[in-house]
Amino acid sequence: MNRRFLSRAAVAALAVMATGLLAAPVHAATDPTPTPKAPGNDLSIAWATVACDPRGTTAADAAAASRLNGVLQGRLRGYMTAYRVSCARMVIKAVQDRDLNTRAATIAITTTIVESNIENISEMVDHTSLGLFQQQDNWGSREQRLNPAWATNAFLDKMIRKYPGNAWMTAPIGEVCQAVQVSSYPTRYQEQAADGQRIVNEVWPLVSAPVTAVEGRLYREPSGTIAVIAGGAPVRFASMDELAATGYGSAPLTAVPAGWLNRLPQEPRDGTFLRDAANGAISVIAGGAKYGLTLAEWEAMGRPGSINVPLRVINEYGRVPADGTLLRNHTDGAISVVAGGAKYGLSLAQWERLGKPASVNVPIGFINTLGSDPRPGTFLRDVANGSIYLTIGGAKYGLTWAEYERLGYPGFANVPIEWINTFRAIPRDGSYLRNVEDGTIYVMTGGKKDALTYEEWDRLGKPASTNVPVGFLNQIPNA
Repeated sequence: MNRRFLSRAAVAALAVMATGLLAAPVHAATDPTPTPKAPGNDLSIAWATVACDPRGTTAADAAAASRLNGVLQGRLRGYMTAYRVSCARMVIKAVQDRDLNTRAATIAITTTIVESNIENISEMVDHTSLGLFQQQDNWGSREQRLNPAWATNAFLDKMIRKYPGNAWMTAPIGEVCQAVQVSSYPTRYQEQAADGQRIVNEVWPLVSAPVTAVEGRLYREPSGTIAVIAGGAPVRFASMDELAATGYGSAPLTAVPAGWLNRLPQEPRDGTFLRDAANGAISVIAGGAKYGLTLAEWEAMGRPGSINVPLRVINEYGRVPADGTLLRNHTDGAISVVAGGAKYGLSLAQWERLGKPASVNVPIGFINTLGSDPRPGTFLRDVANGSIYLTIGGAKYGLTWAEYERLGYPGFANVPIEWINTFRAIPRDGSYLRNVEDGTIYVMTGGKKDALTYEEWDRLGKPASTNVPVGFLNQIPNA
């Protein structure tokens, strides 16, 4: 006889022996007590089960089971199936329907791992226990205990009674499971808690409708990480104190699965307004840079909405937008392109030739912080023909493809040729050029280049230099 037959025979014998006891009336308890042990947890025995989801399993269930088999560390490693995932789905859905935190799902799933290997067991394998949580008949009817939603809610009801005031959110998971289940083996739950969390992390997104990141809303991952959405990106808080200091101490939290924050863009979109909660100062973000608005500028822009963030977040931004950023004067609509910390005002025709790229509305004060001469080593690309120019000291040099490769394929900004044509051929005095081939450094003096010895360069304070091709150096006369 196989083990399945033996188990059924044993159960039948126990049932006959206990007939007298079972004939006694059963009275409902305020806190029903489930089975004192977990007989359904023997993976070598195929207990009779019923479906958890009336619609059956899905391809997503099977895919999740495959992924989980590679990450679980406890008893179910290698044993996850589409059926078990479908059962986990139904448990987690019951948690979500009550608007409870993912920790409640982890507690419930951990319990089902220990009690039933996440199977909806339909035969009474230990006394009168049935279902995912192996609940005895003083919990409810057979139909109720085999209904994952009902069984999960019964479990959660008792959990909340045992841990009022959301104390279950901070108590050890194994302790909470034991308080509800009253098992003869109290240590078994905590041993599976990590896998319970892994299963919730994987299955939670299968149950919930995709969570949309909403501006200004707070989201919490199972790890406890909390972030506010600003410009479509998560701004994470370093501590609960920082959260409170930023003005979100009593704000509601939306639970999201592990890794959800990392799947969002990690930088706020251009045109986002960040507000220092400490003093109310508002900054606009463009091209990875910030500009602090005066009250008059903020009012002139129509008092746009802002998101409270810690000051340290605002301080992480520089003051110079990235190359290729387009800034639009909100008062007259004039657009400037940024490259190397400098700006160039575009005509409508030039903007159209660039492909009508998106621009960021900003005050003229932001635009005026930028000069007209890019920093040494800025690369400009003629959008008309693709030629790339190296700029230094107010001069330009058109690179061959080989020279561009030799310089390491540096990034560039697409600009109109009219801006490039404003640069001269010879860098201004005081510019330092470094031969990319042999490392020789030259200083511009009187419109000519002068090669420096290491000692001379050292005495000058080791000023920064710009790598340039030999071809550029050859067009500059020697001192």
